[in-house]
Amino acid sequence: MTLSFPLAALLLCAFPLSAMTPSSATLPRPRPGFSSAAWRLTDTVHAPAEAAAMGRLAFDGDPATRWTTGRPMCAGDQFTLDMGKVQTVARVTLDTSAAPDDTPRGYTLEGSLDGKAWTERARASAEEVRRARFNGVFTIRFPAARTRYLRMTNHEEKSDRLWSVQELAVYGPPVYTEQVRVAEGGWGRMIRLKASASPSVNADPHPQAPSGSVTFVVRNAKSGVQEACRGELIR
Repeated sequence: MTLSFPLAALLLCAFPLSAMTPSSATLPRPRPGFSSAAWRLTDTVHAPAEAAAMGRLAFDGDPATRWTTGRPMCAGDQFTLDMGKVQTVARVTLDTSAAPDDTPRGYTLEGSLDGKAWTERARASAEEVRRARFNGVFTIRFPAARTRYLRMTNHEEKSDRLWSVQELAVYGPPVYTEQVRVAEGGWGRMIRLKASASPSVNADPHPQAPSGSVTFVVRNAKSGVQEACRGELIR
């Protein structure tokens, strides 16, 4: 059907294009880290059905939504993330940039393969969290471990602040693709760092660290022995 000009104009006046096109400010952002498609987050604050619905807001990619306690945070408040499958986890980030002071007052982060036996992965005081926070986002790094469940517990109460998370992201060990010149009795061998390949290479510091002399831990593909050596990032 072809609309006559008056009818088309009337429809556009009643339903302008700006109303039919989502604003870029409200579009979900690309999700960093592991896929959250199978994730389920529950907590000790809300009733089970409400907790499940609230939990989805912590990883929906929408900066306008968040998981929150909905009341001032208390010692022992806790959420548990089920990632749906076992993965190698080495880093967690919590984004509270819309309310930068809604971070926990100290925390314990635990991991589990089955949701029953738990192992502590990281712990920090309220002051350590405050110092680690950057623009409302703080990052928790720990030795890589096979994990399906992550459980985070708040340490202290704060009578005038909620605990909230706009976006929760989980990452595996760092993946490096830069070329590295490794010192083996002098500058020599060139290697390219790979992930999930042989030889496998783990490196520290963070991938965004500036170029320069850094320490790399290289696993020998034949012997399986890890060797620490100095190297230089080749950008």
